[in-house]
Amino acid sequence: MSDFTQGGVPVGLPAVLNRREARSFEIEAALSRVPVVVSFKLNIPGPIKASPTLNQVFEKGLKDLFDALDGVAAVVAQEVRYEATGAEALLEIEGDGIRVKRATADVEHDGLGRLYDMDVVTRAGAVSRKDLGLMPRKCFICDKDAKICGASRAHSVVDMQDAIDELIRCFLDR
Repeated sequence: MSDFTQGGVPVGLPAVLNRREARSFEIEAALSRVPVVVSFKLNIPGPIKASPTLNQVFEKGLKDLFDALDGVAAVVAQEVRYEATGAEALLEIEGDGIRVKRATADVEHDGLGRLYDMDVVTRAGAVSRKDLGLMPRKCFICDKDAKICGASRAHSVVDMQDAIDELIRCFLDR
């Protein structure tokens, strides 16, 4: 078992998919109130999505996100939840979706940011890294396109968890 999974409870795919669907409805409802929504969670492979260590990483990410948005856009409402399917935050934002995405992409770039999943959605749809002319996110293991590695299951869950453990250890040792 990976260090970061200690104290976590395994969840099945149905629970993860149900939460994803609920989050989609929450984003849609939020977009009726504001022009931009940021959905933030962690990219964690395997059945354990929440643990004390992962919550600590999430809280660091949330602080990093608020720091990045300072002076870029106004967060007018937020909801943070800690569930077995993983910690997550939904931020309702007054601002420009492109500027917000640029800020979140900067946060996701290095260090623990590689574990962060910050989706920016506007009334016109999701804002992607491609919309900003940015390269796709890199895999934890081989630095190739993460989506390609994920779709092809190029790396085992154990190998990905080992890489995540190392990344988190570097953070915790600071």
